[in-house]
Amino acid sequence: MTKLLLLSIILICLIVSCRETIDDSQWKSGIEEKIKTLESKKDMPMMHDEDMEKMMGMGELKEKISALESEVSKMSKIIDVQMMGDRVLNETLVNFKSDISKLEEANKELMNALKPTFESISRDINNLSKRIEELEK
Repeated sequence: MTKLLLLSIILICLIVSCRETIDDSQWKSGIEEKIKTLESKKDMPMMHDEDMEKMMGMGELKEKISALESEVSKMSKIIDVQMMGDRVLNETLVNFKSDISKLEEANKELMNALKPTFESISRDINNLSKRIEELEK
């Protein structure tokens, strides 16, 4: 009861000191939240040895959760690096495809340019073969 009276006095002091700076709706919701918190703490039973052991188990649980969060953070970093690698790989593949396309086009142009040359050489060889045959006769 004295705690509640003391809390009420503190709240009244806070109201008076903060009245000019805090909106009524904000103040009301803040006060209601504080009252609920205090009431829930008041309703909590005193902890026995069993409860203390459970709390100790909670500490271990918190440590395990912290270790898991650390692992998740590491895995997240690994995934980020993998995604960056995938992006670089995709960009490289696009560049390779572009380079291959350019090389294929250059090869076609070269083959088209060489075709008349091969035909000309073939004709010259045929002509030389005919002359050799004539000369041998």
